Amino acid sequence: MNFDLKVVPFSRYGSYIAFSHLEETGERQDGLHMRTVHGCGFHAGVLHVIFRVELLRGGTSVSFKEIASPTALRLETEGGYAEICIAEPKLVRIRGVGVGLRLTMDTGMFDNAIPAGNQRWQVISFASGTKYMLTPIKGHLAMDAPWNVDKSDYIVADFLPDPDTGVFECAIEEFISVWQKRDYNESFDTCLNMVKEEYQAWLEKMP
Repeated sequence: MNFDLKVVPFSRYGSYIAFSHLEETGERQDGLHMRTVHGCGFHAGVLHVIFRVELLRGGTSVSFKEIASPTALRLETEGGYAEICIAEPKLVRIRGVGVGLRLTMDTGMFDNAIPAGNQRWQVISFASGTKYMLTPIKGHLAMDAPWNVDKSDYIVADFLPDPDTGVFECAIEEFISVWQKRDYNESFDTCLNMVKEEYQAWLEKMP
């Protein structure tokens, strides 16, 4: 079963993280966005958009097709794809083959990104009251987040594939105060299978 991200967001039980295809407005571009639905997903009548999501090839954004199911979101383009799984209520796992992934935050007051060691970066979304730890698992994370007095001018995070394998994997973990150090030892396939099992167990209880 697939669904239209312009109508139904991709999320999971217990999670405030959602992926939606949002139309262009004066403040955002048309496309796929990761957002939080804390506080009903609105702040002063505006959606709590965290990142715009793009696929990259050779450092350039490329168009892609969104294929959303209850357990995974697949982004397909010529010669590559990325798969998104919300492995835990606060944890997004992503795997890409033949492409990279770009996350862009259009920053507001006090929004910023700071290095957190071991190639990790912490991103603060002040308006939504949430923080996100970005961790490359395979490949490389390239950050562009110039600081300007009390916030970053903009935040661009590029997860780039390993040049030898053409594969990248990453984790995006939401937290409120202090990130609890952890490793992401489970494979992407293991995470995806666990989500499928949870969904199937729920589905079997339905009348």
